[in-house]
Amino acid sequence: MAGAPLKTLEGHNLGTLCVIDRVSRELTQNQMKSLQALCRQAVAQMELRRQLTERDCTLKQLKDAVNEVEIPNGWLPICANCKVIRNEKGEWVPTESCIRDRSEAEFIHGICPSCKKDGVSQ
Repeated sequence: MAGAPLKTLEGHNLGTLCVIDRVSRELTQNQMKSLQALCRQAVAQMELRRQLTERDCTLKQLKDAVNEVEIPNGWLPICANCKVIRNEKGEWVPTESCIRDRSEAEFIHGICPSCKKDGVSQ
């Protein structure tokens, strides 16, 4: 029987890979190198499986988070002139307030090229 340790790149011991035969014998140097190569492959496969499991968990968390985001659907009453929005209480509120209340959006302001052309300034 011969064995070689299964160690991660970080030095964590995972176990031992053993080879067993009916007859006791010494492994040659090439056989020991092959056993060590098998150990590296086994550790690489375990690490890959760990990473895939971690990725799947992260993907599930992301999907759950996306599903929790409340997206308004249906009609959104908006004034054709001043662009205020009528909320669920029937109150007319600024568009920014409505969006801010329904999401985590942050607003930054600027002047678009068309308005600049029309002489609007900040």
